[in-house]
Amino acid sequence: MKITTTVNTTIEGAVYGADVQGNTLAIIESPTSKFKDVTNTTGSFRIVTISAISNFDLLALPSEADTLPSAGKVDHDALQRREDELVRRLKEEEMNRGRGVTKEAQEVFDAMKRMYLLPLLSSLSNSASFASPT
Repeated sequence: MKITTTVNTTIEGAVYGADVQGNTLAIIESPTSKFKDVTNTTGSFRIVTISAISNFDLLALPSEADTLPSAGKVDHDALQRREDELVRRLKEEEMNRGRGVTKEAQEVFDAMKRMYLLPLLSSLSNSASFASPT
C-alpha cells in the first residue's frame, strides 16, 4: 500500500492494524522501496490518522502467505512489574539528586556512588555525627 498524507508525505508499506475508535492505521514500512515480504517485520511502524490520508494506492493484493503474524497476548502483570520497577528506580535516582548543588558536585557524588563508596559513607554517617563548620 502506498499512502499520501495531507502534508504530501508518502508512506509505503502494509497495513498492520487499524483502530476504529482512534481513527488510525498502523503501517509497517518497508525497509526498501518495494514492500514484498509483509511477514518481515524489520521495517519501522508508523501510526497514521485516517483523516490525514489524502490518497492511497494498493500496490498488490495480499495473498494468504502474506499475512502478518499475530501481535500476541499482552502480559499485563509483566507490564505492571516493569512499570513498578521503573518508578522505583526513578524515585531512587531522585533521592540521590542533590538540591542546590553545582553540576560538578553532583558528578562527584554520582562517581562516588558508582564506585560503591556510598555504602561506606552511609555506614559512617550512621555511626558518627558530623558537625557542620560554623
